[in-house]
Parts: sequence; structure tokens; C-alpha cells
Amino acid sequence: MKKSYEELLAELKDIIEKIESGEASLEESITLYEKGTDILRQCEIILQEAEMKVTELQG
Repeated sequence: MKKSYEELLAELKDIIEKIESGEASLEESITLYEKGTDILRQCEIILQEAEMKVTELQG
């Protein structure tokens, strides 16, 4: 099931907090960073799709 934009943002916030807290090891931080960049890409796609829908509705 595809996650919503809000769910992805919440997951990204958790990742950022874990990295910034210093609780994660270097390897864990790198893995979390990679996961975070993937989530960010997914968010960008969702926003682009929403922008295209709005543009269609306006045009």
C-alpha cells in the first residue's frame, strides 16, 4: 500500500530525530540517511502529481 504524504513526512521526521540525537551508530545513520533521501524523493513525486492536478483543474 502506498503511504500518504503525511505518513512519509512523519517517517522522515523520525529519521531526522534519530540521526540528530546521536543515538544511531555511523552505519545506522548512513542507512537512515539513505532511507530519508528515498522518502524525500517519494514526497517530491507526490507534490509534483498534486501540482499537475491543480494545473489541470485551473486550465
